[in-house]
This record gives sequence, structure tokens and C-alpha cells, in this order.
Amino acid sequence: TLVEVKVKKKGYAPYKLILNTPFTFASLSPISLLKESLWQSEEEIGFQTPPLLYKGTLYLATWNGLLYYRTLSEEKRDFNWTEIAKIGVKLSPSLKKENQLFWGTSYGELLIFSPSTEGVQRLSLSSYPFFAPPLDLSLAYGQSTIGLLSAKGDLYVVSLKPSLRFLEKISVAEDGALAYPLLFEYEGTLYLVTSSPHGILRCGKFLPEGKKKFHLLWQIVLPENISSPMFFYKDLLLVGGDAGTLYVFSLEEGQVLLTYDFGGKITSGIQIAEGEQFFLGTAQPNKGDCILFSLDLEKKKVKILWKYPTLPVVAPSILSEDGTTVYVPTAVSYRQAQIRTRDSKIQSGRILHWGKQYILFEDSQFQRKKLARKQIHSITFGKFQKRGALYVLSLAKKQELWSYPLLGAPLSPLLTPRYIVVATDQGKIVCFSR
Repeated sequence: TLVEVKVKKKGYAPYKLILNTPFTFASLSPISLLKESLWQSEEEIGFQTPPLLYKGTLYLATWNGLLYYRTLSEEKRDFNWTEIAKIGVKLSPSLKKENQLFWGTSYGELLIFSPSTEGVQRLSLSSYPFFAPPLDLSLAYGQSTIGLLSAKGDLYVVSLKPSLRFLEKISVAEDGALAYPLLFEYEGTLYLVTSSPHGILRCGKFLPEGKKKFHLLWQIVLPENISSPMFFYKDLLLVGGDAGTLYVFSLEEGQVLLTYDFGGKITSGIQIAEGEQFFLGTAQPNKGDCILFSLDLEKKKVKILWKYPTLPVVAPSILSEDGTTVYVPTAVSYRQAQIRTRDSKIQSGRILHWGKQYILFEDSQFQRKKLARKQIHSITFGKFQKRGALYVLSLAKKQELWSYPLLGAPLSPLLTPRYIVVATDQGKIVCFSR
């Protein structure tokens, strides 16, 4: 049976189509329907680091210091777990190296987990937290060397072999560093770019020899902070600001080649898509945008190729290997409320807007309703909550492929050749087939 389905979207609310009779589907249009998951899991504690795959095993760290793990497959099964940190210790995103997993912690420690033995090592390095992921410094210091960038702006260099030991501390950002430094190799040299809480962007490189291992090339003060991943392309540095400005710098001189205002906090980082096109996602109150664009440096212009509205983008997006599909984690905060009107009717919903003249809320069926303040007798508020969604967008076709509603704010998804795994800060894990 051929079924033609037409769906009208209202706002940015997720929706799903439920059919009680079995059908054979062919050429559904639009195709942005709720994708069926392979398996789901709900844990009591939320996750704080994105899903990680190592030798066929899926790893996720929770806020209560536990590391959950299981074999990644299509089967639903319970997670195993082991304790790796104290309750409430914040972990950085992880690094895979030397058959081990590495995290920085909010206690200024390097945390090392050996999957083969489930053993945990800790090396105390700093009185300041490590929010940035450990950095692979093999190109600058030789094999088996990593670095941890503290919130103060110091880089701690650690040797892993023949034994675990601290090598040196380098000041790379004297007024502090945010969570997404950029480390990359260009023409045989290792570069490090950091952003500070005061809007200072710094670029330096590691020298091959000499006592002063790190050389600062340039620094520039921006009118906004940079708190999402930066991107290096050819000899250009692309940076997205918290006020919505895209900056394009030359690598060696730090010259500003182009700026452009995208209108919302750039939260997804910047990635290159197929055909030298670029992608980024933004966040504004209750909404976000996913934007595909191109650069014309000679004319100093940005050309918007496609703009798609979503919920606010809350974590770095992940691009497919061929650059044609992007996976975007989004979420919106809301407050559940029970509203009693002057005619004694009671309505429940999620408060989206609270104004002097009216309030806007969304009921359990994702329908948005507007009530004048003079109609309201009383309101009982609940706790603030988050409702998220994973959007999967085709950049080649410029359309949404599918989206999936989630409880809580999703972290950056994990992509493998066969699976997509997404976890949230409220303990939800969902696995899809690719």
C-alpha cells in the first residue's frame, strides 16, 4: 500500500507519525519523520562527556564519577560500570592514546583508564581545573607525550612511557583559557590556538629545539568570548564568537581577513562541508539556526547557501566523513507550570515566554498557546527542565533527513560506520543505525 503523508510543522516542536496498521512505505515526502532507534537506555545520573568508542566498546562518564560501558551492537543490553572519579568531579572530553583513555578533571588531575584491566591512575598536576580535552603533543615532544591545558592558561606536559611523569609547565595564555583550544599540524609544525575568558585569542607554535619550546606568534583582543571549537583550513583560522560573529584570521600574522554577524551565539563550532562550504549552528533564546555558507575573501563577503531553523544548538555538531550530512545536538530550557485562569480552568504546560502582556506556553501535545496576563488567576511553577532533539541534516540536498526528541540536553553524538549514539545530561542514551 502506498501512503502519501503530508506534515505541517508548528514552531520547532518535534513530532512523530504513529500508524497502527502495517504499511510498505515508498517515497515519503517530507522525510523528516521520527527515526526508529535500535535501542535506548535511561540511567539515573546524567552524562557529562560525549560517547566514546574504543575497540568496539562504548564508554560514557557520568556526573557521579562512574564510567558506563558496553559492547556497541544492535542488541539492547545493560551497561556495566566502574568508578573512575569522585562524585561531582567534572571531566573534560577524552583522548584515546597508547591503549588507554585520558581525561582532565576539575580537580586539576590527569585521569587514566586502562580498558584491558579496568585500572585507574591519577596524576595531580594543578590547583586549577582542566576543562579542555588532553592534547596529543607527540609531534613536538616525541611519542607517548600528552598535554593538559588548565583554566589558568598553563600547559602541563606529561610523558606516558617508560613511566608516567610530569615533564614541564608552559604558560600559553596568561589570563586563562576556555574549554576548546585548537591543536593542529601545518607544514610539519604543531600550532596551538587558545581563547581566554576576556576575549583574547592567542596563536603560537611549538619550536623543534631550544629551551623555549612554545613561541607566541600573535594575540588579539576580541569584543566577545570564543567558547565553541575553532577551525583551521589551509592557512586560515575560523573562529565563532559568543555574540554571533564569525572571524577569519591569517595563521602567521593574525590579520583579520573577514568578519560576519550570524545573529546568534555560535555554539556548534565551524566545520567544512563538501565543496569548500562551511557549516555552523547558533543558539538564541528558544531557537537556533543551522547555516551553510561560503567565503569570498577577495570581496570580504559571506554567502548564505542554506539556513534551517532548529532548537538552540547546545554542543559541537558532528559532520559525516564525506561532508554531506551533519548531526546537530539541540535543546531548549523550559519551566513546567500549572495555570489557573479566571474561569477556574486549569492548564499545564512548559513556559516559553513570560511577558508583561501575555505568556506563551506549550502543552503536552507540543501545541503552543498564548494567554493574556489578565486572564490568569494564579500560576504554580515547577522546576526548570531541558527538552532536546538530535537533528540530522543533509547539506548536499539542503533538507532535514530526520530528527529525534530527547529528554535533556544532548552531547555531541558518536558516529561509527554502522551506528549513531547520542547521550544527554539527564541520563538518556539512544542508538540508531546509519
